[in-house]
Amino acid sequence: MKPDDSPPSPVPRLLPVLAGGLAAAVTFANRGFVVDDAYIPLAYARMLATGGGYRFSPGGPIADGVTPLPWAPLLVPVVAACHGDLNRALSVVRVIGAVAFVAGIALLARAVAQPKWLQNAPVLVAAAALPCTMHAVAGLEMPLFFLLAVAAASERRPLYAAAFAGIAATLRPEFAPAAIVAAAVSPPQWATGARAALLAAAPPAIVGVLRLALFGHPVPLAVAAKPSDLSHGFMYLAASMVVGALPVFLLDARGLLGRGAAGAPDGRTLRALVTVVVHGVVVVFVGGDWMPFGRFFVPMVPPLVVLGTACMMHVDAGRRVSTLVRTALAALLVVVSQFGAGRGGRHVLADRRALIEQMTPVVATSSRVAALDIGWLSAAFGGRIVDLAGLTDPEIAVLAGGHTSKHVDLAMLEERQVDTLLFYGKPDARYGVLPARVVEQRIYGDARFDEQFVWERFVPLGATGFGYGVFRATKKR
Repeated sequence: MKPDDSPPSPVPRLLPVLAGGLAAAVTFANRGFVVDDAYIPLAYARMLATGGGYRFSPGGPIADGVTPLPWAPLLVPVVAACHGDLNRALSVVRVIGAVAFVAGIALLARAVAQPKWLQNAPVLVAAAALPCTMHAVAGLEMPLFFLLAVAAASERRPLYAAAFAGIAATLRPEFAPAAIVAAAVSPPQWATGARAALLAAAPPAIVGVLRLALFGHPVPLAVAAKPSDLSHGFMYLAASMVVGALPVFLLDARGLLGRGAAGAPDGRTLRALVTVVVHGVVVVFVGGDWMPFGRFFVPMVPPLVVLGTACMMHVDAGRRVSTLVRTALAALLVVVSQFGAGRGGRHVLADRRALIEQMTPVVATSSRVAALDIGWLSAAFGGRIVDLAGLTDPEIAVLAGGHTSKHVDLAMLEERQVDTLLFYGKPDARYGVLPARVVEQRIYGDARFDEQFVWERFVPLGATGFGYGVFRATKKR
């Protein structure tokens, strides 16, 4: 039989099924993870569904406390169907997210599939990578973003790729620079590049105009509430690269030059390379993210799979050993991260639900509750919540300090008529609780604090050793 007459490899047909199945299995294993902020857009959706406006809690300020502006409106039907029950709504969103992630992995596998199993190692690593599988069930917009990012990274037609990337950037604004630059440079003709850049820029620009019209500023409120830190951003990116494992396939990147005419990479590969570089720089400049498991690394996964597959396509006999070593190293990083760092995240959902159940009757008689961690609190308390981090409060957001160190004082709490305070920390026999964050320590350390608030009880957060101290106002407000 001639080489040209050999039967086609079954790998490209089987790869999407295998990659999707692997993604589903690992995501199911991580189903115990959630992030506290997942409740915030659901709380906004609840207010929208009940006609309360775009605000976090009843009587609170109108504010764009959800960084991806379209996300809360998209959740309105889910919250309405769950009759305002945020825990039920979160469960629905997490299932949708898991399905979106598995579908994204299957589509990505179909787009990059090669005839040999070893050449397809990058997409299989992505299917089990810690950042992807954890944030698939975190309850936020990232799985939907991932599906759009896969469409952008997989598409060979530059205008279609730019459109998908631009729509994805409406869900993660920090992705916009990478989407626009990659769209501009990947087509060989400058006119096509200009049209592609406009297509990529249009959706986030429209969101910026809407944000300006509705809230008076074109960028998310989180920019003010969470000031950037370059050193933290660099360490965040470096750690994400390690637990994400995919950069291992780029250690020998000579294969990237073997695509297209005259040794130049083709448009899709070039677009992937530019996306990874630009987004990596942006992640450093925005200071990374406080959420665990490298959420901001997820946008880099589809283009890294494209790049890694391009490298693996050019494996000759002399480099087969090094390729096997790199593949084994990537798989080892995935296993270590899942069974190491990932283990601590799999009890978060159970701890949060237990906390909500215990705290609900405690705050039931409150009028206004102030706390730094407001996400889970919105599921336990349906009244006015004062956000000590400023994520949903423009006045607090612009105060000096970072995410957990805003200069909130007792006068601001009195002005907002706060009658219940929740401080996160460790229990203490003498003081009730030892606050763990700067903003709570500052309020607690005020000489007038004991005159205005009295400790009531400590509610534990699972078996972490931490929990929330409950303080009541000494006078009715």
